[in-house]
Amino acid sequence: RFDEDAHRWVRDWIPLTLPYFQLWTNSLILLLSSATLELARRSMVKKEEFTAMGIVPPRLKRDLPWLGITVFLGFCFLAGQVLVWNILRAQGAFLASNPSRSLFYILTGTHAIHLVGGLVVLIYAVAGRLLATRLESQRIAVEVTGWYWHYLAFLWFGIFALVHFAKG
Repeated sequence: RFDEDAHRWVRDWIPLTLPYFQLWTNSLILLLSSATLELARRSMVKKEEFTAMGIVPPRLKRDLPWLGITVFLGFCFLAGQVLVWNILRAQGAFLASNPSRSLFYILTGTHAIHLVGGLVVLIYAVAGRLLATRLESQRIAVEVTGWYWHYLAFLWFGIFALVHFAKG
């Protein structure tokens, strides 16, 4: 941009030094949560098939609480993002520092807010047994949120690539 007072061009896009180890860890957590959510969805479909026939679904030895694991991993991802923001803050990279920092905080913050929305629905599905919610309602919540969750995981890698390659 051109600084009218100094009568010269000023470069205000300063590349951000990203904490890559934590960002890659967060990426792995998000991929794992996507996989566990898919396993939860498949497990619920099987249980619903039994229920539709009037049979109580058998409890298999390998029937892990995939949905609960997904929620846990979702919260781990959010905690990892807070850690990334704290690392950047310790480096002096604040939201209003310059456009590159603003872009990072806005994109990752908006992504985190959307992930919280998905977690709310997944918590509803996990609490379905306590709330005496029908299995069909739980499965639909997991099915719809699964698409949303997988999209957020895909979007995360787009955001990650954008902030990595936005060197200016």
